[in-house]
Amino acid sequence: MKNFYSQTQHNSTHSNQRGYTNIQLAIGMIVAVLILLGSIAGYKYIDQAKVNNELSILTDLKSATTRYGQFTGIFTTTNMTTTILTGLNFFPNNSTTNQWGGTISAAIGTINTAGDSIDFTFTNVPTYACKEIGTKVDNIASVVTIGSTKTKAAGAATTPLSVTTACATGDNNTIIYTLSR
Repeated sequence: MKNFYSQTQHNSTHSNQRGYTNIQLAIGMIVAVLILLGSIAGYKYIDQAKVNNELSILTDLKSATTRYGQFTGIFTTTNMTTTILTGLNFFPNNSTTNQWGGTISAAIGTINTAGDSIDFTFTNVPTYACKEIGTKVDNIASVVTIGSTKTKAAGAATTPLSVTTACATGDNNTIIYTLSR
């Protein structure tokens, strides 16, 4: 009888143990990895959406610059400042802030003669966006300057190597897009 009681007590103790099986732990790890991969993909999706939005803003600025240039002729300090352009709804939602919280400002530009274009300066552009946008604006901007490096000259194509070299590491790149009228 002692053996039977011992065996019964051992079986009931064993069946009351709590914890996770290896299969349950493996499933938990797989779920955790999938969540992590999903969140990384989500960040990349958000970053790409910001770049696409910025390219859309540049395209809209190009169209607005062309239309306004046909109306005004040469850009001067009396018909072209950031404040005047904001009043004319040049910027989306009348905001002079870019996708990364940097500023967008306007100044009289020069491609061939003073006032034949507008320089739009975007600040605080992160490196990944600087590199991508810098290589995709050939059909939008006449001239592109990243930092102090001209990466696209008037009438020429952008050189991807010059863009990669000019985009500084970090989130503080400044890009000037010269848009002709």
